[in-house]
Amino acid sequence: MNAEYYKQELEKNGIVTIYGSNPPEYTLKKGVVFEEGLSNDEFEQIERKYHFKFPPDLREFLSVGLPVSPGFVNWRNGPEEDTLWRLNWPFSSLCFDVKYSNFWLPEWGNMPRSYKSACITLRKALDKVPKLIPIYLHRYIFETPYESGNPVVSMHGLDTIYYGKNLWEYFEKEFFEKPSRINFDEIKKIDFWPYIMENWFEIITENQKRMKNNGKLKNYMKDNKRS
Repeated sequence: MNAEYYKQELEKNGIVTIYGSNPPEYTLKKGVVFEEGLSNDEFEQIERKYHFKFPPDLREFLSVGLPVSPGFVNWRNGPEEDTLWRLNWPFSSLCFDVKYSNFWLPEWGNMPRSYKSACITLRKALDKVPKLIPIYLHRYIFETPYESGNPVVSMHGLDTIYYGKNLWEYFEKEFFEKPSRINFDEIKKIDFWPYIMENWFEIITENQKRMKNNGKLKNYMKDNKRS
């Protein structure tokens, strides 16, 4: 199985979720809509503009065909603000958890009392770890290592879970409604993110305990109501 196979299967049988806002509801539609795949020049322009590199398997898939159904990133003609929002979502969702769940890692130093200052520190920290590249809705693939087979995750801040050990397994799970149990022993090891995914509860519990003991938790929550 390769990129061409999955492009054809998604085009014919892929189930896409279409969200409506008036009234708020969703429907399922069969068949992903594709445009002509991205060219080498387009890949270079996108990577230069947004400061990341497509991992090889995602690049291969997008070169065969560019999915443009709702929920996918339209790397060619989509609104720039939408693309930036999608690329920024991992940071934004973790900022939310900094404010409302007291998420913080000791290696970042003392947790600032200002929400804005805390998010600035978080941004600098995330600039040093593997980036997440959006695929569809809240599903992301790791940018590094620059090789095929990186895992796919569903990104919702601390509530982030694996959605496939690689791009192809993810497609099977998301679009073909094939129930699959992920073999976590086969998932490629990635820096930083797995630690957060596996230990988030212990991290915030320890942070709250430490802040409470230092008399800072109440003040932090009070300060951030103004942020």
